[in-house]
Amino acid sequence: MRIRTFLALAALTYPMLSSAATFPIEAKTGDGKTVMLYEDGTWRPKTLQLDHSVIRKGQFATKMVASRFGFYEFWYDPNAWVPGPAAGAFEHLFTHKDEEAWCGIIPERIGMTKEALANAVLSNLKSTDPEGALVQRSKAFVNGLGGEVLELKATVDGYFVSYYSFIWTGARGTVQVTCWTGQSLMDEYRDAFHDFYGGFVLVD
Repeated sequence: MRIRTFLALAALTYPMLSSAATFPIEAKTGDGKTVMLYEDGTWRPKTLQLDHSVIRKGQFATKMVASRFGFYEFWYDPNAWVPGPAAGAFEHLFTHKDEEAWCGIIPERIGMTKEALANAVLSNLKSTDPEGALVQRSKAFVNGLGGEVLELKATVDGYFVSYYSFIWTGARGTVQVTCWTGQSLMDEYRDAFHDFYGGFVLVD
């Protein structure tokens, strides 16, 4: 599946919208299990993020691309990811070697709160697919930088797409590292996406 419609992913990014996001509701089942309830009436078990809450640059991330803004660099595994030309808001784009998953990096020199950035991402998703939803939201630390991981799902041009984004914001701006694949492949690529996030390094 070649989901190369960059306009679809651009819907997850700027412009920043002010409308408040509606996030999943945590609930308990009759047998005591924790689940997440979504706007469309569906639910899924709540998964713990302990194994993925701390992400570091991997030993195989030996190639680097720099930002034109100068405040970050990104390291990647050349045996797993193939860099491509920039497109739209994406400063850097990568295709997984299997050609079934993609990642892009969007920097912005204007800072904002984490909550505002997360809300903007979800609001823009819904502008593309009103039925799009936030599946899960968790805190994460990438090379010591505190941020959040957002997992979202949407139907774009008939494709069932899962998005997986690490978002960071600080005094020097914001960075979104967004990966995507088919919803049926998300579990297969989740670890690869986490490894990819580890390439984000803030520089002086």
